[in-house]
Amino acid sequence: MPHPTHLEIAGVHFVIRPPAQCPFRDAGRIYRSFLTEAPAPRGGLRVALDTTLEAVPDTSRLERVFETPSWTLFREDAGYCLAQGPRGPDLPPPWLARFDRSFSRGTVHCDEFLIHEEDGRRSVVNPVLRRLDQLLVMYALAARGGVLVHSTGAIVGGRAYVFAGRSGAGKTTLARLFAASGAAKDVVLLSDDRMVLRTTEEGLEAFGTPWAGEAEVALNRSAPLAGILFLHHGASNEIRPISEREAVEQILPLVSMPWHDRDMTAGVLATCDAVVSGTPAFEFHFRPADDAITAVLDFVRQRGGGA
Repeated sequence: MPHPTHLEIAGVHFVIRPPAQCPFRDAGRIYRSFLTEAPAPRGGLRVALDTTLEAVPDTSRLERVFETPSWTLFREDAGYCLAQGPRGPDLPPPWLARFDRSFSRGTVHCDEFLIHEEDGRRSVVNPVLRRLDQLLVMYALAARGGVLVHSTGAIVGGRAYVFAGRSGAGKTTLARLFAASGAAKDVVLLSDDRMVLRTTEEGLEAFGTPWAGEAEVALNRSAPLAGILFLHHGASNEIRPISEREAVEQILPLVSMPWHDRDMTAGVLATCDAVVSGTPAFEFHFRPADDAITAVLDFVRQRGGGA
């Protein structure tokens, strides 16, 4: 039997079992640091998924709960169904996943579109990676003190700084500037597109995720959260503190939110409140040049962080 895939993302442990006699294809470089063979820790968050090549179930009679251009959530008696958007007219989705109400156990039906054959051997693209795992982390953490934020993240002097912004705000640009600068040996890039912020026993922490942007930065590391800087384009580099109210107004549009579920939404909002009340927040108006990184490192030093 093919071996299952084990993933660890922001403290959520995935066990993904491939279809019988059909192993998964290589997960790729982006996921390399998130793969693990260690069992889920006792009392930790665990998501167990079976995959099958059986036909994708019909959803035409299910209640449609939430829909985006890329995926749709349905409700059924035993739980929920998540389906990736159809590949085209009259074509089934590449995958459809059925879950219990806790989103901690389920079965993913893979369309034949995901099967790859070469030299007489069959393998299947892991349907959980790059979309479904992201949604499941959002659900798993919603009531457990975790949020997924559109942001670049870096560890500077042992603490994490999150640079949050909408698409086009400069997250990828800033990550590339960090990577090219070489200005500080102890700067560790975590992500260039999405970070998880969580309340843990040690306090607020920031986690890298495998959902990278164009700079393809994705590292399975975490560190105590030292500050959130909201990105804005500017003619020069300026970092200025903002109030908790301003921070709330800027972070909410950047958080992945399960709006269809009142309890989950309440959990995410509570975590956002904990983040902005427990973390210094700033606006970072910057220009896309090397001196933007200098401005960040000077800012960290002034706050007592080594860089």
